Amino acid sequence: MIYMFLVVLLIVLLVWGHYLKSVSKPSYWVPVTISIFILTVSSVLYFNLGHSEFFLSDKSNEYTAANNLDNKSAHDVNREQVEKMQQRVLEDKQNGESWYALGNAYMYTNEFEHAATAFLYAERLAIKPQANIYAARATALYYANNQRFDSTIKTLLDKAQAIDPDNVPTLMLIASDHFLNAEYQDAIDTWQHALDTGHADVDRIAIIKAINQAKQFIN
Repeated sequence: MIYMFLVVLLIVLLVWGHYLKSVSKPSYWVPVTISIFILTVSSVLYFNLGHSEFFLSDKSNEYTAANNLDNKSAHDVNREQVEKMQQRVLEDKQNGESWYALGNAYMYTNEFEHAATAFLYAERLAIKPQANIYAARATALYYANNQRFDSTIKTLLDKAQAIDPDNVPTLMLIASDHFLNAEYQDAIDTWQHALDTGHADVDRIAIIKAINQAKQFIN
């Protein structure tokens, strides 16, 4: 989910970058509206397609779930997911996977500090923390810190890359930060690294578009 969150961020950045570059006197409400639309749709799609609860064998249940989703906003769907994960954690506070799922749910309600705390518990409960846990917590702290790196975030990313130098969520966060800070060549190099990993979960089309957009800023 963190990877999906970063891909959505990347798309939003490209929308802003393209709009601000192509219009001499930009009206900021246009990219803001587009950004909100992208984030809302991505949230609904994630919870509609990414969870097993929606893949029901009974067609009547499937129809009911779809109708209920249509009548709810993305915010409502996201809040329900948070509450569901909170209940799961209460039932077993020693389950690191439940804490990790709760952190992911918090990310989609923009409760980044809560997400970072949940990921911290997931990290502590893991027998051997994986790179994705460190990357997830780093991402949550990054947004809680107004999209700025600090020593804690850098340490977490270092831990993630020590375990897996090709960890895609880590690379995507680093590349996004480079892009936000107008470090376009560094962003390009990092996105290219993500492409070169050959991981199946890499959205090659989105990354290639991002690289081409960054090249335009350089040129």
